[in-house]
Amino acid sequence: MSTKGRLRLLLGVATAAALLTSATSAVAAPALESSGAGGKVFAWGNDEYGEVSKIPQELGSGVTALAAGSYHNGFALKRGRLHVWGNDDYGQVSKVPQELKDGGVDAVAAAGATGLALKRGKLHAWGYDESGEVSKVPQTLKDGGVTAVVGGYGTGYAIKNGKVHAWGDDEFGQVTKIPQTLKDGGVSAVAAGTKTGYAIKNGKVYAWGNDEYGQVTKLPQELGSGVTAVTGGYGTGYAVKNGKLHAWGDDQYGQISSIPQTLRSGGVSAIAAGFDNGYAVKHGKAYAWGFDDFGQVSTVPRELGSCVVAIAAGGFTGYALR
Repeated sequence: MSTKGRLRLLLGVATAAALLTSATSAVAAPALESSGAGGKVFAWGNDEYGEVSKIPQELGSGVTALAAGSYHNGFALKRGRLHVWGNDDYGQVSKVPQELKDGGVDAVAAAGATGLALKRGKLHAWGYDESGEVSKVPQTLKDGGVTAVVGGYGTGYAIKNGKVHAWGDDEFGQVTKIPQTLKDGGVSAVAAGTKTGYAIKNGKVYAWGNDEYGQVTKLPQELGSGVTAVTGGYGTGYAVKNGKLHAWGDDQYGQISSIPQTLRSGGVSAIAAGFDNGYAVKHGKAYAWGFDDFGQVSTVPRELGSCVVAIAAGGFTGYALR
């Protein structure tokens, strides 16, 4: 499918033609915790809504978690307080619940143009709600006990008591086709591609939902054990096993074939996926590969050659903490 075709599919709105430059891939990774006192937010790539140029000044230090929305938003935590910048078409910025700005936030994520956050284990959602991303959050997740939250395009995923919960868009079975074993417990991580869900249980990767490029059916056999991280872009899945990066699915922009060889040899500590490109951190250095029309690969800031502690991806924008 062409890039424009994908954008129309994912946006699902009448104004899609006017938004063809919008980022629409998943930002599957959960908020990434840094160690120590926190770091400075960096961003590069698409800057249509100030994702790069309008980072709040106060995020120049002390940031401890970072996430990104595929609809042109950055999210960060500093002293437990949530900061959001970029596009505000659906209230992603202006409708952040006040209690999340006051502090005590544990984690942050995004589902397209919807913000997701955990505070004292309770799930909060705001912004875009066409598929129930906000209004259909299961009550049990609002009550507390949630340990992880992530978002795909229109679908939210969370872990409570080791069990995967999902809500929102179910076009490809992202909600209704979750493998039963993931609902039974024992899940250590959950992630989201654009319309594909991923999880790790007992070191094994599971996938469900959209399988247009084999994201579900072509999982590498070696990812049946020992996996420590997983994420996904539009049609490509990424996972880390023994510090080595593995990928499967769509490769039309080099999402798989142009992965730097050094990342396949070990030492990878973090991964993220944009619309059609990947990011990783190895020995504190940020790497990027794949689709580069907005400079999300070729304009990674030089400062990110060392001391990077977290990385995240919007559709066509990269983010990191250093």
